[in-house]
Amino acid sequence: MLEMELKRFGIELKHYMPGRVRIGLKNWQFKEETIKKIIEDLSADPDIISIAYTPETATVLIYYNHQAIMQESTQNRWFSFYKKYS
Repeated sequence: MLEMELKRFGIELKHYMPGRVRIGLKNWQFKEETIKKIIEDLSADPDIISIAYTPETATVLIYYNHQAIMQESTQNRWFSFYKKYS
């Protein structure tokens, strides 16, 4: 389910390990202001430790509470940020 949701929002899983994920944002290269707003919102989430966007590769590196990602409520909360801006 998680992978299907990622694809639906144009998010490509580049690399994953517990507590750290790098995602690619397909077709978001020209939406840098929107990406900044999403990152600002996600940074306020209690389960996000840090988040950084690399515009050259259109990727986002996220460090997070690795136990939280298995909770559906956390996944829904995180996807709500993308829904808000897409």
